[in-house]
Amino acid sequence: MKKLLLILLPVLMAIILATCTNQNSNDKDWPQYRNNAGRTGFTTEQIDGNLAPVWVHNFGPADKSWTGIHTRMTFDYAIQPVISGNYLYAGNSNDNQIYAINRKTGKVIWTFYTDGPVRFAPAVYNNKIYAVSDDGYCYCISAKKGKLIWKRFGGPSPDLILGNGKMISRWPARGGVAVRDGILYFGAGIWPSEKIFIYALDPESGDILWVNDSSGEIEMPQPHGGAVAKSGLSAQGYLVTGGDKLFVPTGRAVPAALDLQKGELAYFHLQQYRNMGGSAVMAIDSFLLVPSGNTREFNEIEGTSYSLFYNSDGIMVPGEINSEAVAVSPEYIYAVNNDSHQIEAYLRKNLIESKETLDRRGNKTVVKKIAAPEWKADLVKDYVKTLIVAGDKLVAGTATGKVLIVDSKNGKLLASYQVNGIPLGLAAAHNSLFVSTDMGSLYCFEGGYKGKTEVFANDFSNYSVDIKQEYKDAANGIIEKSGIKNGYCLDLECGDGSLIYELAKRTNLKIIALDKDKRNVDHAREILNNAGIYGSKVVVFEGDINSVPLPDYFANLTISTRSLLSDGTVEVEGNILRCQRPCGGIVITGKSGDLSANIRGELKGAGEWTHQYHDPANTTISEDNIVNGKLEMLWFKDSDFDMPARHGRGVAPLYKDGRLFVAGNDAIRAVDAYNGQILWEHYIDNLSLEYDQEHNMGAAITHGNWCIEGDKLFVRRGLSKFRRADTGCYAIDIRTGTRIATYNAPEGYWGYIAVKNGILYGSVANTEHIVIRGHGEISESNNQFSESGSLFAIDITTGDILWEYKAENSIRHNTIAIGTDKLYFIDRPVAEIDHMYRRGVIKEHEPGVLVVLDSRTGKTLFRNPDNIWGTLLILNEKYNKIIMSYNDVRLSLPSEKGGKIAVLDANTGNRIWESPTRQNLPEDYSSSSRSRPLVNDSIIFAEPETFDLFSGRVLDNNFERSYGCGII
Repeated sequence: MKKLLLILLPVLMAIILATCTNQNSNDKDWPQYRNNAGRTGFTTEQIDGNLAPVWVHNFGPADKSWTGIHTRMTFDYAIQPVISGNYLYAGNSNDNQIYAINRKTGKVIWTFYTDGPVRFAPAVYNNKIYAVSDDGYCYCISAKKGKLIWKRFGGPSPDLILGNGKMISRWPARGGVAVRDGILYFGAGIWPSEKIFIYALDPESGDILWVNDSSGEIEMPQPHGGAVAKSGLSAQGYLVTGGDKLFVPTGRAVPAALDLQKGELAYFHLQQYRNMGGSAVMAIDSFLLVPSGNTREFNEIEGTSYSLFYNSDGIMVPGEINSEAVAVSPEYIYAVNNDSHQIEAYLRKNLIESKETLDRRGNKTVVKKIAAPEWKADLVKDYVKTLIVAGDKLVAGTATGKVLIVDSKNGKLLASYQVNGIPLGLAAAHNSLFVSTDMGSLYCFEGGYKGKTEVFANDFSNYSVDIKQEYKDAANGIIEKSGIKNGYCLDLECGDGSLIYELAKRTNLKIIALDKDKRNVDHAREILNNAGIYGSKVVVFEGDINSVPLPDYFANLTISTRSLLSDGTVEVEGNILRCQRPCGGIVITGKSGDLSANIRGELKGAGEWTHQYHDPANTTISEDNIVNGKLEMLWFKDSDFDMPARHGRGVAPLYKDGRLFVAGNDAIRAVDAYNGQILWEHYIDNLSLEYDQEHNMGAAITHGNWCIEGDKLFVRRGLSKFRRADTGCYAIDIRTGTRIATYNAPEGYWGYIAVKNGILYGSVANTEHIVIRGHGEISESNNQFSESGSLFAIDITTGDILWEYKAENSIRHNTIAIGTDKLYFIDRPVAEIDHMYRRGVIKEHEPGVLVVLDSRTGKTLFRNPDNIWGTLLILNEKYNKIIMSYNDVRLSLPSEKGGKIAVLDANTGNRIWESPTRQNLPEDYSSSSRSRPLVNDSIIFAEPETFDLFSGRVLDNNFERSYGCGII
């Protein structure tokens, strides 16, 4: 914790507290989000019960920081207006601007550009605007003229990163501004591992009063009981003040509390209240209102309830307010019930009731809980998303796009208005009501207004600008030479923006442009904004490639407008090379009309991951030698891809040639590994059906269902909803996502899959041996085929079956390991104890036989029946060793007994050594910490121990962790 101005701060705080008890100098205003730093949504200002729309702006749907079902982080789903005097102020996440709008006429007075999306409402204080941006800055701007007064960067360095497709700060400012008692608060940083910063500033000068920079790397209990790891705050939501605390919404988790005067962390009950939390937090009296977790409703528009916590210690009061829409007046907490849709009014002075009850031992005890509502009233049968109190009226926004005006004394509906979209932002000021929706519409309603509604359409379809022909020709030349129309483009010196405007018109590129001349930057932003593409398709930074700290490897295409139209010189080195995407990123050099393409190849030392456990040998170790030391994020992206539930243990992603492949429930998605751009999707019905469930073993027992060699991805067809047998395997071009071949198993359902040296290996699964370990219902989606009755090999060029091996007993998929010219597996009776329908006396799992085949011909090379007890094999070709062990992971099969590992000679099958595991562990070591063995050169990692490959000697291992479901 850094403490600045230690001598002056107590004096300053005392003066402020004594002289300034209300940050809102004009009660008619609405100066910050939900009107005050407690975010209660209350104003004494009255509004008419008979309103009419005076004007409406259509900004388009907001660029959301997070999406998905029940994200609980909806702070930027709509523009949130604030009002001071004759002005309305708002931030826009689409075009990176802060707007000042005449609240009476709707005309834009000025705009102010930041270098990132503006996701939070500004705050108005002493004729100044305070706003945060994803560029990491907190800005102080003149309220009347929109001129910068000061700005304060929230992070430790100016590094940029691609976050959900936008070029933003590595420490975006997503702790929304709060002003209380003359102090300004904001937060920066969302990834605890890279540090979080919470600030208290002097709003006049921007000087730091205190900063908490130590709450992002705390070793603390994690949401799952027993798990401890380094974590901490993640400032995501509007900061809230209540009593002597500053509350930091932490995304989907409960808020953290800091001391308001010193900034020290007071509490953060992450594990204790792991199901609670969200960004929409409110503070009243000595209590905190916190979203109480995700709903189980299928309809994602229906959200959370609220729970009540004590401000002093963060302990929850039993009970809940079953409403997503809550607002607080001096007398009542108002809510609209999620289920009954009734208005409920909770009396603040009697908010907690005490009830005498019996504990588990039958002793009398007194329990405090949230009291029942003082009164209820029927409203409309509509789900309410947001609520405020304006004088003696309630204003509610519904999921069906209605704005309701309600009498706060009795719940009587006074008026209803339809708007475009879901009204998520409400503000009342100067006898007017301002409404913003998730469709980007911003309305001003006024009582008694009878004029025509002024519509600011923001329609850019007919926009045109006079661009010189040389820029149009250059754009066409770049596209023709590079062939790139998607991904990220970097313009090193964009000039007035003419070329990037033409490129944006012709392609789907997201363009990051630089220029050192502020006049060029201003001009480029103007024409791009007028075209409706600034922020969404193009952004312009003031500076050059050496001063703007862009991320590594992101640029699919790099150009220089100045160079193309002058001397044509671009030296592909230094930061230009650093930003150029490996595996095909292109830098265009030369003059327009005589262009050259510099294409970057693969990074030297880069690896690949082509099978479930890296390769057909199951090593689980990549040959990549670039990744080392402390890792940091290259890019991040929220996913809208329908994937199996994590507890169902879906298959591992694959990687090759700069492409990351992810298996969804009904499709494969290919993603640019260097910048997160979606490359293609390929639909396969029920691809991951067997993995989409809760708490089962999934790919841990079935092995993978896909693999890569060369430019082909091979994927086993998913389970049919209507029949158990489905024989096929598809080959897909990894560059285009096009299906190019289909292969069939000799019979039955295709089980195991791998590819090596032009041969596709598969097995015919034993669909009668059905195992289950989990909490799900027994159904077809729970079937986990882990054993096969035969192996086969297919020539991927001709599709011919090269050979087939019929097992004497059964082949567990995890025991199949393939090398350059040999294929290893264990032929062994199935484990009856694993069977879902086991009955009666269960036999011990009998040992099996190690079988080694010529991988090209299927000829048996040798067999070893000597006490082959393992359930998995790993091949180390470098030293000709086979590692035999158990797949002793969390929620494993009963037959995965664990506790033993052996190494065999890969040429003869003879045992070299065998050793028990878990030999030298401290008594307090968590036995739940374990993972599948992996082999790195001559070291075997069998968590929690490490063995020498040659001797079996237990090596020193400093790796320790607490309970966790993850593996290494």
